[in-house]
Amino acid sequence: MLTIITLTGLLSNPLYSANGYSPSERRTLQSAVEMSLQDAELNRFQQFCINRYPESAMAKVYPQSPITKRQDLLQQKLKMTDLSAITLIDRKMTSYVKNSITELNDCEDYQSYQVLLDKYELTVFSLEIATELKKAPITADASNKQLAASKSAEIKKLIERSNAIALVSISDRQLLNVIEQANFLHIDYDSRYIFKVNQGWKNMTPTYMGMHVAIDDTTISNTASEWLVFLDHNKHFIEAVKKNDASMHLRLLAKPDWQFDNQGNLIR
Repeated sequence: MLTIITLTGLLSNPLYSANGYSPSERRTLQSAVEMSLQDAELNRFQQFCINRYPESAMAKVYPQSPITKRQDLLQQKLKMTDLSAITLIDRKMTSYVKNSITELNDCEDYQSYQVLLDKYELTVFSLEIATELKKAPITADASNKQLAASKSAEIKKLIERSNAIALVSISDRQLLNVIEQANFLHIDYDSRYIFKVNQGWKNMTPTYMGMHVAIDDTTISNTASEWLVFLDHNKHFIEAVKKNDASMHLRLLAKPDWQFDNQGNLIR
């Protein structure tokens, strides 16, 4: 039995991912993911029936096409041969495709098996006529590792060119007396809110400093309460990162070189 399925739906649906590839290359990736997941479900079901119900119709079905044929196809189209690794290229795409594959459970239901087998054979055909990728895709995990390495290198450069680095929290300038405000804040700084320095790295900073952005009573509730700030030799801001977004920065900085206690005393 052969179920008639058109290629239009298979090849025209927008994909969820694989950034950096052309639309035709993304369709190639989706066909490869479909082939991998369909192949896995067909083999899982047949092996299940062989083990549990050796006299069932499914236990007597001939094996699928040799794995070498699928590997040759993947090598030609995607420059890779590991069928299972295809599903790791993009997790959103894999989840999208997986939801469209019906799980087989009844070892006497040969018709459902045949429907999935027909879809699988059509997927193989669509991959055979698909556009070859110019380079082998990388898995989502490998891509994330590359991005993390790039981000780490960028942060290291930021640390190197900073004269001082401090972990700060927002405070009210009204907690300072007139002399303290004159000592810590620029004469033109007129915002009510300032930074209180808690700890730092490299050269020491003043206990208090003006913020890098102007906030007031209407915007403070939407402003992060703690920041990691990077300063140049003139104590000007190079960059300010919300503490919640600075986990990698703090991990690279490790133990602080100095800190202030609750009374503002310096501790090295």
